[in-house]
Amino acid sequence: PAATLVDLVQGLDDVGAQRGFANFAMRGLGINSTLPSIDPAVGIVTDGVFLGTNVGIVTDFVDVESIELLRGPQGTLFGRNVTGGAVLIKTKAPTQDRTFSMRLGQERSVEGGPSTFITSTVSGGLSENLAARLTVHSRNDDGPLEISAGPLAGKKHGAMETLGIKPVLKWSPREDTSITLRYELQRIDGDGPSSQAHTNRAGAVGSPNNWDRNSFDFAIDQAGKTELDNDFLALEATTRFKGGNLTYILGSRKSSVITVADFDSQPLPFIQVDVASEYQQLSHEVRWSGLVLSDLAHLTIGAFHFASELDVDEDQGLLGMLTPDGSPFITNNGGGNLDVDSLGIFATLDYFLSDSLEMSLGLRVSEETKAAKITSIALNANSDCYVQGTNPVITYGPGPEEVCAPDFEDEKTFNYLSPRISFSYDFPELGMAYASASVGFRSGGFNLRNRDQTVVSPGYDEERVNAFELGYKGTWDMYRFNISAYHSVVSDMQREVVFPVEAGLAQILTNTADAEINGLEAEVTALISPRFSVRATLGLMDAKLTEVLFDLNRDGAVNAGDKALDLPRAPELTYSLWGSYTTSVLSGFLRSSIAFGYRSEMAFTDSNDGFIQEEDRLDISFDYLTADGRWEISVYGRNILNNVRHGAEAILPSSLGGSTLSFLMKPAIYGIGIDYIL
Repeated sequence: PAATLVDLVQGLDDVGAQRGFANFAMRGLGINSTLPSIDPAVGIVTDGVFLGTNVGIVTDFVDVESIELLRGPQGTLFGRNVTGGAVLIKTKAPTQDRTFSMRLGQERSVEGGPSTFITSTVSGGLSENLAARLTVHSRNDDGPLEISAGPLAGKKHGAMETLGIKPVLKWSPREDTSITLRYELQRIDGDGPSSQAHTNRAGAVGSPNNWDRNSFDFAIDQAGKTELDNDFLALEATTRFKGGNLTYILGSRKSSVITVADFDSQPLPFIQVDVASEYQQLSHEVRWSGLVLSDLAHLTIGAFHFASELDVDEDQGLLGMLTPDGSPFITNNGGGNLDVDSLGIFATLDYFLSDSLEMSLGLRVSEETKAAKITSIALNANSDCYVQGTNPVITYGPGPEEVCAPDFEDEKTFNYLSPRISFSYDFPELGMAYASASVGFRSGGFNLRNRDQTVVSPGYDEERVNAFELGYKGTWDMYRFNISAYHSVVSDMQREVVFPVEAGLAQILTNTADAEINGLEAEVTALISPRFSVRATLGLMDAKLTEVLFDLNRDGAVNAGDKALDLPRAPELTYSLWGSYTTSVLSGFLRSSIAFGYRSEMAFTDSNDGFIQEEDRLDISFDYLTADGRWEISVYGRNILNNVRHGAEAILPSSLGGSTLSFLMKPAIYGIGIDYIL
């Protein structure tokens, strides 16, 4: 059945205040923001194209061939530099074999309404050297939750309509040459986020409504809105050249997003936030890989250029209960424009020192320039203007007629070297041990959501991560075992510090601290029999701040109290268990699977006032496949324990309802899907 990236990749931690945003974290490094100008700590690379913003990633994933997780700093093999890790997504390419497949099904939430989806794919050769593939996906979701009180009581919430169209062409003029062109159109229209008010860590309660943190109850005065238009293009050309493979990748992505959200978690119009953004990126990458030095080494060398333009308009409507028609009593408008130009040259040499020992050396040289024009939200009360380049959301009044005048303009250039070295030793019939050291950078930038009038310069510097890892990978008969220990030293960590102010929430992007993160990861997979397999994973993490550069707890001083705070998004314990058993039934095969995952409680805000409670997740599925392989019927459940999960938690001021701004994730989902392959 259709699933999001988080559903497909076990152990990929995601949070968020708005739907579709990929706020992923790996090994304690991630972002907590819906602001698209923040560079992701965990990069998403789709069909070789680095996605420069986290907008519109967590949606239905269809026609996927493989997903690979790379942990730690990346950048010496492809794409742009990231500090936390990368997710490599490869979609299916057409072949000369003519095939047709269709998936249709329905899911139902225990709290809300049904969600119906259908996916159709046709693929095959158009000529001897040309093949095509077309996938069309549609989902109609009535909303997984139900509003508990207020003017919208009893209504389903979280509704979303999704349409995706993915044509692919592959031309192979010669056996050693191919050109693959992929395009994806994605259109999403639905509700805004489901925000819940509950007692926060300080003991403050919401007013007039306060709900049990462990319930799916919530009350808002408007459903909100999510509109997302994505257009993605990837061209990959590969040929043999000078004894190796020469590859060129062109990537283009345009994204238009509109979000309207009830940010007070109450059935009264305390605060409404409307955001409109326009984003486009264009990237070119060329690389060569092949054997060198008398076939004793493998070399990959390449260059990467990335350019993007981002325009964001954000409007806040405050205290609508003070006006006769419910329109905002106070409005704040702002946002900004951000242009990015990035150039990187990278190389990796894998040298075979002996039949068992291999050394790998990698280096990336990068230069990145960012230019920003910012209209500070805190300085534009009742200004009725919009940011140039955007189509602002009009939810009250006649709408803005004038372009906002920026109050801040700046340009910064960042240069850095990212080296990597690793050694691996192959023990015959026992496995492989390895050790690596790498340096990663996340370039600085600018905060397009400047809500704090005390911040004169909304810019911040680059983040550096020195990462060290020791590991072992072994396979014995029917067993596979992987274990790794890592140590990361983070300098000038980039964080979005969130805290309450009279007009809502201030969000400051800055370099807050240095940190050390130590961890252990282990995975065991066992094929007990040809029909029965199991897998178990374990993650232990110890993260601490070593030097503090910012007043994180807002007590007026940078001191030991700040240093003692927990690092956000760094759970001490995670583990998962998975099992699958296949048996013969009615001349076909029945595969029964069960998966359980656990994550311990973790801080969400840097002040630790906001936190995400521990999470247990249990998924089950039963898949029946006919003997001819043409039909598959799936019955499944996700989060069947119906545990409450929150995507974010921030503390609201008492003037805007108090307590928390916390966004509910999906409750238990049960579904049935039918696949047909011809």
